[in-house]
Amino acid sequence: MELIKKDIHMNQVGSKQELQVTLDYDFNVPDIKPDVDKIVRQQGSVVIGDTKASQNKLIIDGNLEFSVLYVSFNDGRMVHGITGKLPFNESILWDEVIIDEINVKPVLEDLTVILVNSRKLSIRCIVSFVCEEARQRVLSVGIDVEHNDEEGFNLEKRKKLIDISRLKVSTKDIFRVKEELALNTLSHNIEEIMYSDVVMENYDVRLMSGQININGNLSMFALYSCENGEIEYMDKEISFDGNIEVPGVDDNMIEDVEITIQSFEINVRPDADRENRIVEVDTVLLLNIKAYEDEQLDILLDCYSTKMGVVIEREDVIFENIAMKNTNKFRVVDKMELAVGEPAVLLICKSIGEIKVDGIEIINSGVKVWGAVEITVLYVSGEDRAPINSVKGVFPYSQTIEMSGIDSDSIVKIRGCVDSTSVIVIDAKHLEIKAQISLGAIAFNLLPINIITKCEINEESYINKTALPGIIGYFATEGENMWDVAKRFNTTMDNIKKVNNLDRDILKDGERLIIVTE
Repeated sequence: MELIKKDIHMNQVGSKQELQVTLDYDFNVPDIKPDVDKIVRQQGSVVIGDTKASQNKLIIDGNLEFSVLYVSFNDGRMVHGITGKLPFNESILWDEVIIDEINVKPVLEDLTVILVNSRKLSIRCIVSFVCEEARQRVLSVGIDVEHNDEEGFNLEKRKKLIDISRLKVSTKDIFRVKEELALNTLSHNIEEIMYSDVVMENYDVRLMSGQININGNLSMFALYSCENGEIEYMDKEISFDGNIEVPGVDDNMIEDVEITIQSFEINVRPDADRENRIVEVDTVLLLNIKAYEDEQLDILLDCYSTKMGVVIEREDVIFENIAMKNTNKFRVVDKMELAVGEPAVLLICKSIGEIKVDGIEIINSGVKVWGAVEITVLYVSGEDRAPINSVKGVFPYSQTIEMSGIDSDSIVKIRGCVDSTSVIVIDAKHLEIKAQISLGAIAFNLLPINIITKCEINEESYINKTALPGIIGYFATEGENMWDVAKRFNTTMDNIKKVNNLDRDILKDGERLIIVTE
């Protein structure tokens, strides 16, 4: 007798831990920069440089990359910018010895820059490190059992066809977006870029044979000083479209690809007339690529013989099946009132949106998602001592993503993106905010299965069956199936159906059966 197995490659998430840390820095303003009198806007990103595992400790190295836009009252130009990198080194104690690769996702929860004095800034941020141990495992699943007729015994087999989603590809890659943007004819030559930002507005992913296609839009903003002393800005949309080689994927698979901006650089170079009118944008996109393949797996649930003892070894495993993938698009429309003391709005320069997911709940119609959209508005004010200012508004949302075929045990992953934002000036102190939001969800149903890993003949296990009487009267109990009854009393389902004149496998509560053992 031989157990026929099929190897299933599974990428299982092992240990998962989350560490939230507060990073505090004192940053001295470079000597070439004028005094800081008022901070207008700050932004930052956490970039992981290296991760090292040592026994049961994970060490994370990286940098907090930041930029600050500020006003200097005693400088003729007044508006200036500072950028910098601040290193960090954090360690996480793991519950067990680390064997497999650890995926680390940093999330910048909050960034605050406080003016200590005109030459020193206090930079404080809260960072969450979400760490998952990715375990590669080959699972040998029993799908059938074979024996020769010469072995002299029958073999009853019970099988089940299940739908699973196998993780076929799990990898990371980068995609570079380079663009050269020329100033329009009415703009003056650039002297210095004081503040810049690149945000992802939307993207789309399509799997092909051996590669993936990604396309979308980046929004680039640059505030700069001109050679004549004035301040101007550039606000451009950059479209990207390209293919990345990813061995093992094809267009029949289901993709789950997350794209984030890893880093960007914005530089100025001269045009053909040697005037600083070309802005070079170099953006590095980080791709976290996962591709799943749906498969029907016919597994062996149980087997026995009425003529011979059979011993089975089992293991509890959990398969995943993608139940549904859906995206919900909606708009947030609200009003923002400037706080007392904020300078009046003359002209909107740029609005930037960021979506945060605070919680999810599986309900009858799908998945309820709630959180907030943060909108930051950079504008030109009417005050000489604050020519540039920024304000932030937080707008709550609650949405239901329609999804069928899921239950309370399903695993749902949510990914949000602010596709676009716009701001209308109602008056000097009131703004109307509009944001287009995309919320994507992918749901996995969990299939716990007790698989067979070993099956062999054992004569001793047959001894107890020989002591059974030849004919037995039996009353079925609620929830009992005919397979278990036939196996317990050393007969077959076909025999039970024949003796009791039944044409079904399901037993009724209290149903009387006559069982003839073999």
